[in-house]
Amino acid sequence: MCHLYHNQALNVDHLSNLNPMSLFANWLSEARQEESIICPEAMCLATASADGRPSTRMVVLAGVDDETLQFYTCHESRKGKELSANPYASVVFYWPALHRQVRFDGRVERLSADDSDRDFHSRPMENQLHLIANAQGKAIESREAIEQRFERVCAEMEGVDIIPRPADWGGYRLVPSMIELWQGQDNWRRDRLYFRKRREGEVVDEKLTRTAHGDWVVERLMP
Repeated sequence: MCHLYHNQALNVDHLSNLNPMSLFANWLSEARQEESIICPEAMCLATASADGRPSTRMVVLAGVDDETLQFYTCHESRKGKELSANPYASVVFYWPALHRQVRFDGRVERLSADDSDRDFHSRPMENQLHLIANAQGKAIESREAIEQRFERVCAEMEGVDIIPRPADWGGYRLVPSMIELWQGQDNWRRDRLYFRKRREGEVVDEKLTRTAHGDWVVERLMP
């Protein structure tokens, strides 16, 4: 059953800036302050194989800057293999307590080895050991076998001061070409602000499309 919402209208004329990444960062900050949202950084990541077969899963946002979203995973997982074959993805954040959703489409690039090393070594040691023991997405005979792999890695790494990052684990950044901010409203009049990169040589229809931050333009979509 769908619900009616009670939010202030999302009006382009009333926004302090038209930088979609800044607007997302503000919404993420508000989501982090909402106690009922257990993991505001949770996002649905959609990838596709080389022949266009899609797959989705929940991952955790590791970082955001003025131009990208960052996350970490195993390069040999299904998503890692699909990103190697087809380096484009979509991401959705949904915060039902705030009646808000944000969508991103864009190209995905691997982060540098140095970036991946820094993130890996910032994690608790037990988490590092789990990442080494985990062949993500591979079939295994039992839960006991998973525990045995972890215990074996713990024994191998005992006394090691700096645990080496596994070569098949690292970071990615999504460079968005589209960002849509959705906000629930009463009477089915949802707010949808659609930011996209201006196409080369494009002359925008000022009745429908407004120049935003940098090379972004913004349009309001029907609900």
